[in-house]
Amino acid sequence: RTLRLSMTKDTMLNENSPLIVEVAGDAEPPPKIDESHEPAVKEIGHIGSFTLLINNMTGPAMLGFPHLFQQAGLIPTTCTVVFIYLCATLSGTLFSDAISAINGNKTFDRHVDFSTAFRLVIGHNFYLVAETLFLITCAVQAIAAIVEAAQSVDGFLASFLIGRTYALEVFPSPGLIQWTPELCLRDEANIDDASFPSTEGEDCTPFNGNGSFIISLGFVLTTMLFLPMGRGHLKETIIVQLIAFTFMTLLLLQFSGEFILKGLPHSIPLFGESYSQLAGVVLFNYAYIVTVPSWLIEKKNDVSVNTTIWSASTLSSVIYLSFGIMCAMCFKDLGGNALIMLTSTKVHLFTRICAALFGVTIIGSGVPVFCVMIRTAIFHSGAVSYEWSLFLGSVAPYLIGWTLYQGTTLMSLVNWTGLVVNGLVAFLLPMFLVIKSMEKRHLVPEETSNKESERLIELPSSNRSQSTDVENVSTPYSTFSHLTAKNSASAENYAPSVYHSSNREDTTTPSSLSDASPLRTTPIPLPIHDDSSVEPLPLWLEPYRYPIVLFMIVCFGVIIGGTILLDIVFGISPG
Repeated sequence: RTLRLSMTKDTMLNENSPLIVEVAGDAEPPPKIDESHEPAVKEIGHIGSFTLLINNMTGPAMLGFPHLFQQAGLIPTTCTVVFIYLCATLSGTLFSDAISAINGNKTFDRHVDFSTAFRLVIGHNFYLVAETLFLITCAVQAIAAIVEAAQSVDGFLASFLIGRTYALEVFPSPGLIQWTPELCLRDEANIDDASFPSTEGEDCTPFNGNGSFIISLGFVLTTMLFLPMGRGHLKETIIVQLIAFTFMTLLLLQFSGEFILKGLPHSIPLFGESYSQLAGVVLFNYAYIVTVPSWLIEKKNDVSVNTTIWSASTLSSVIYLSFGIMCAMCFKDLGGNALIMLTSTKVHLFTRICAALFGVTIIGSGVPVFCVMIRTAIFHSGAVSYEWSLFLGSVAPYLIGWTLYQGTTLMSLVNWTGLVVNGLVAFLLPMFLVIKSMEKRHLVPEETSNKESERLIELPSSNRSQSTDVENVSTPYSTFSHLTAKNSASAENYAPSVYHSSNREDTTTPSSLSDASPLRTTPIPLPIHDDSSVEPLPLWLEPYRYPIVLFMIVCFGVIIGGTILLDIVFGISPG
C-alpha cells in the first residue's frame, strides 16, 4: 500500500495547513446503487417525526410496567425509568451526532443508514457485522409484530365484530376452520383478582390446538393493510403512525378513566420484593434507536434532532410511569401483561373493546416501519437488485410470519433471538460507533495503521480555502464539532482533556515530513467548529463526553447480560 500526502506546500506543514492522508490500494469501494429506484426524500416533518419515534418507544411492552411497580416497588421502578430514560435518550442524540459528523452529512443529506454509518466510520468488515445484526433485529421485530397483530385482529373479529373468525388450515388437515372465544373461555364466577391473571395451562390464542400451518382471516387482513406501506419509504408509513398515535392517546385516556372510576383501591409498596426483571423490561422499552438513522435520512432539515428525540422520549417516560402506577393501583397482583386484565369481564365492555383495539393498532403500526428499514438496508448494501430487496424486505417477513402463527417453539426462538440481537443493535453497537467517532474526530493517531489510513482526516478548516484541491476530495469523516466560534475561548481549555493529551505542547505537528520516513505524528487537537448539526451535550458536559459514553456502555452491557442470564436461569420467555 502507498500513502500520498497532499499539502498546500511541498514539504512544510504549519498549524493552519490542511493535511489529507490518502491511501492507494485495495480499500473496499462503496457499493454502486441505482438511485433511480431510491430518489432522495426529506418529507417527514415535526409531527411525523415525533409520532414515528414515540410509537417506537410506546407499545405492547409498556403493558408490563404495572407488574413492575407491584413487584419492584414505586421508588426502584421510578428511579430505573428515569435513569434509563436519560441514558437511552442521550445515546440516541450521540448516535445522531456521530452520523451528522460524517463528511457531507451535516444536515443528513447523504443516505447513511444504520450499517452504512459503521462502514464509513469503522470499515467494511465491521459494516458486515452491523448490517447482519441490524437485519436480524429488524426481521425478528417485524415477524413478531406481524404474528401478534394478526392474532389480535382475529381476536377482535371473534370477540366484538362477527362473533367468530376463520382460517384455512394447510397442514396437517387441509380445510376451512373457524374459532370462537367460547373455545377458551373459563368460568370466571369464582375467580378473584388475585388468581385471575394466572393462565397456566391455558392458551387463548385464536386457533390454538388446530393445525401447525394455517392462514387466518386476521393474517390476511393484516397483510392487506400493512404490506403495501412497507414497499416505499418511511414517509409512506407516517399516516399509519399518526393514526396509531391518535388511537394510543384516546385508548390510554379511556384506560385512565376506567382506573379512576374503580377508585384506585390498592397501594403500591415503596420497595418491592423482586427486582430481577426491572432493568431489562425498562431498558427494552427504549430500544428505538434502530429507527433513528432511517428517520434522519427522511426528516426535513428544519426538524431538530435533539428536540424530537428528547420530547418523544420524555412523553413516553411519562406514559410508562402514569399508566404503570394507575393500573397497579387499580388491580391486585397483575401478571406481566396488563392487557389480560383489560380484556376480561372485570372491566367495562367499552374498555375491553379499547384493549382489543390497542393490540391491533399499536402492534401493527410498527410492521411497515421495520419492513421499510429492511428493504432500504438490503438495497443500499448493493448485494441485490431493487426487485429482490423489495421481496426480501416487504414480502418475506409476511411469508415467514405466516409459518409462525401456530409455531410456539419457533416463535420462542424468534423472541430469544430478538432479545440477544436487539440488545446489541439498539444499545451497544451505537455507543461503540460513538466511541470510534470520537477517536477519529479528536486526534490523528500516533501510529497510523492501514485501516486508519483509509480515512481522510482534516486539520483546521478555517483556512480550507487556501487549498482548492482539498475541497474536491470526498472524505468519509469530518472533524469534531460541538462548540461554535463564539465559544472558542472555552475550546482552548476543552481540547486537552477531550483529546486525552497529557501535555498540550506535545500536540503540535512536525514542521516538515521526510518522504523516506514512515508516517508518524503526535496527537493533534482538531478545531472545534460547527461541523455537526447535533449538539447532544451542553457545553459544560463536553469535557466529560468520553467517560459518559463509557459509563453508558457498561450500564447497557450489564443490564442486557443480566437480563439474558436471569431469563435463562428462571425460565422466563422473552416473548
